[in-house]
Amino acid sequence: MKSMKKIISFVLAMAFAATMTAPMAMAEGETTFVKPEDETMLVAYPDGNKEPTLSFDKKNCLDYISVSEDGVNEAGITISTQTKVRYQGGCLEVKVANDKVRSVTETDENYVYDLSMGLQIRAEDFGLENFNGCTITMVVKFHPSITRDLTAEGALGILNNNEININAADMENTEGDVNSSRTVQYSVLEAKGFRDGILTVLEPDGDKRGNSNVININFPLIDSYTGTALYIDNLTIKTPLKDADGNDLYVKNVDGYNASASVDNTENIIEVGNTVQADSVASESIAEEAGEGGKGTIIIIAVVAAVVVIGIGAFVFIKLRNRYY
Repeated sequence: MKSMKKIISFVLAMAFAATMTAPMAMAEGETTFVKPEDETMLVAYPDGNKEPTLSFDKKNCLDYISVSEDGVNEAGITISTQTKVRYQGGCLEVKVANDKVRSVTETDENYVYDLSMGLQIRAEDFGLENFNGCTITMVVKFHPSITRDLTAEGALGILNNNEININAADMENTEGDVNSSRTVQYSVLEAKGFRDGILTVLEPDGDKRGNSNVININFPLIDSYTGTALYIDNLTIKTPLKDADGNDLYVKNVDGYNASASVDNTENIIEVGNTVQADSVASESIAEEAGEGGKGTIIIIAVVAAVVVIGIGAFVFIKLRNRYY
């Protein structure tokens, strides 16, 4: 009788487990994201200490992010890495040289979005077939000069609505249909630091959406402006796949991550007059190799301090010994 109860309990437990795991398996099977041929491109972070896919700590990050054709021809966009203004380690600085004023009216409100003036991230550069079902995150910071007080009468701003647009698209689609889109807005309350830009890429849906194999970061410039527009740091690509233990799989870091660099999310310091405007107190350069800069100096100081302490101790000991003996 006891053995029969055990058998029934076992069968019920297995049935319950099957009902719990079946929906999970179905959800995972629905994604059209394709695991890359090089499976080492995907990593899990069970301890939570994940590394960004693009950290912008080294110049080879420019092999994985580029300026769109409209960005070059229509807005004079250029990109480079620097360490003066950053979230952590190094940071991507985006400059524009735009001399055009673009109309944003009720009949022409989408004009600036028809142009892909901005940056592009292509799946093929990461050994991926598409970004379907992926979550793209980054931290962004607007340069103060690129935004305006929209509460003023007649104010439109240099960027349409003081925002950038992050979207996923199918490069093979000549119509340029956007598969998913999100805007990152500027606000006075958040002007003193970086804020998150998050895009969840949708799965294909018949004729409505195709494969998402490119991510666009667009700058809807509606007024002339020359100078730094935006800073981007720590871009992460989380795939819809999981490992055998149920951990999310991310596209690994590809440009060298300075994990020991501190996070610098300080308040704005705006220099007045004819000097160059900067919006971070950080001005020191970060060593090319992660964690190497400055360690040698600290060790030398510690050794010298130890020698001084030992010397003082020896001197006091000798004086006391001569006094009592």
